[in-house]
Parts: sequence; C-alpha cells; structure tokens
Amino acid sequence: MLHKFIGLFAFVALCSAQKIPVTVYYESLCPDSQAFITQQLYPQLKQGLADRVEVKWIPFGKSKFETRGSDVEFECHHGPNECYGNKVQSCAIQHIQSNSYENQYTRESLILEFINCLMKSGKNFPDNIYPGERCAHENHINNWEVIAQCANSTEGSNLLKQNGELTKAFQPELQSVPTVTFNHQFDKEVQAMALTNFRSVICTFFSIPKPQLCVANGGAGTTAAVSRILFADLAMRQIVYVYLVLIFAAALATQSDAKRKYRRGCALYGHSCYGGHGKRSEVATTDDIAQDKTIGYRQLQPQLPVNDNRQILPYLVPNEVRDLDAYQRYRLAKIMRQWMENQRTMDKQNDQENISNEFLKENTTF
Repeated sequence: MLHKFIGLFAFVALCSAQKIPVTVYYESLCPDSQAFITQQLYPQLKQGLADRVEVKWIPFGKSKFETRGSDVEFECHHGPNECYGNKVQSCAIQHIQSNSYENQYTRESLILEFINCLMKSGKNFPDNIYPGERCAHENHINNWEVIAQCANSTEGSNLLKQNGELTKAFQPELQSVPTVTFNHQFDKEVQAMALTNFRSVICTFFSIPKPQLCVANGGAGTTAAVSRILFADLAMRQIVYVYLVLIFAAALATQSDAKRKYRRGCALYGHSCYGGHGKRSEVATTDDIAQDKTIGYRQLQPQLPVNDNRQILPYLVPNEVRDLDAYQRYRLAKIMRQWMENQRTMDKQNDQENISNEFLKENTTF
C-alpha cells in the first residue's frame, strides 16, 4: 500500500516539474522576430532552460492566405521571400528528426539551432539564395532535401496554411510580431517584458526546484500580470492533482475488494490465503469458513480415483486406474486429502443440523 502512495506523490511531483509551454508567433524576415529569437529566446534556452521550456513555433505573423481550389495563395508582410522562408521553417518543424547515431542532438535542439541560424541571416542573402541548405548542413540536419521538396510543393503550402489558421484563431487578434504566450495565455504586459528580458519572465513561471540559471540570476520579481497567469495555471494543476488522487483511491479500493473475494475463494478449499504466488496456510480461519457457508459450491463433491491403499493419485484422469508407485507424490495430493477431510467434516455437521431441525419441527407440531 505504501509504495502505491509513494508512486502517486512521485507522479504529482513530476507533473509539477513539467516544461513551461511557450508559443512564438513570428515571421521569417521580420526584424523584431529575428531580434527576439536570436538575442532573447535562443541564448536563454542554450544556457540551461531548454529542458524546462517547450517551444511551439508558428511562422506566419501578419501574412494572409486565400484558397483557390486546391491551391493556396499567400501575401506576406515582408514580400514573397518571406512566404518562402515561412514555408521552409514550417517544413523544417514538420520533418526534422533526431538521429540514433547522434543522440546528443534532440529533435527540439535541432529545430532551435536551424531556426536560429535562419533568423540570424537577416533579410539580405548572398546571391539572393535563402540560407536553408547552409543552415541545415551547419547544424547536423541530414534531410535538407526533404525539407526543400516540402517547401516547394503543396505540402509546404498546406503547412503554412495551418499556421495561418492557428494565428487567425489567436485571441485577442494578433496585433504585433512577434507575439509570445506563456502557459497558452497571452498578457500584454508579460509580452512587453518578454521581448526585452525573456529570462526574467520565464523564471517566474518555474516551480521549485528552479533551473540553476534562474537561481544564479537571483530570481525575478513577479509582476501582477505574471501572477494572473500563474494563478490560473496553479488552479488548473490543483484540479488535475485532485482527479489523480481520486483515480488512485478508486483503484486501491477496487483492488482491496478483489483481494477479499479471492480470500473467500481460498476458504472454499479449506485454506486461508496470505499472499501472492498461490501460497496458502494449512487450515482456513474460522471467519473465512463462516463467511463462505452461504456459497453452495460445497454441494459438489469431486470423486477422485483411489487405489487399494486409499492413497489419492494426483493428475489422474477420471476412471483411470494406475499403479501408485509409478507416480511421484506431490503436495497436490496432500492438499486434496485435506480438502476432502474438511468437506466430510462439514457435511457431517450439516447432516446433524438437519436432523436436529427435523426433530425440533416434528416435536413442536400440534
């Protein structure tokens, strides 16, 4: 029982240390987006926050799209090159995978490095070539061809359209780029602080133990805006914890009820169960036997074949007679003998009770 509660509280503690979800709505050629990602978000994640933050990238921003048949046409804030850049990053987020032979790079870390490389390149590219291939090779991404094919096909358009639908569904309506949310909630004051001091904002969201980077920074004051988001998140977590406790309690109650039923089953055979692996005590307790008197299974008395020495032959087929010496004697024979002895004793008691009842009935009849 104790280890189950320890597991429950360990699970609750694990939930409290979950990653903080951060969503970034941005544009591939937007100077403000480039500044936030390369100067705020990327450096803090690299300094030790990557394991405690879950970033969702949504490259679209203030772009627009229109569906015409099976085609989707885009109009982007900084021109057609930005539309292509948004498609490249959408396809990269979709297709980048970690390699089993380079396990020091996770999928998340590869996406972070690739996007940071693209955003550092700014708006002016040598030979007017988008630096997707160069950034892929520099950051251990081995499937650039898949990403490029995606960006130049219907798949890339559909992925960018999905980002557009997510951006359009954002409430309140997207006013500036980049826009950053914490715990799936947007606050204007938190947004303004995050664009210039991402570390101070994100450190206020971590529960104890805080990341070392936040401790070394001396922590950060929690503003009223951040407190509102934290309070809403705390309330949601408390609801989840209550549900978890109720589920575990119900499971333990069900298991205890099942064990009581199994004990009654053991008592049917004249034994008292006291643990797993089929173990039984030699004699059933009085309570076990008394508890099972109401069950009618004792009316069935199995007829086991016996030899002239009245020894029970284990594992024999009914009506099959064999030499006892040809069989090794197992504990099963002892168990069955004891069971049959208990059956005979209880049958005699029942017969005596029946006779007494009949006698009383006859002598009390007028």
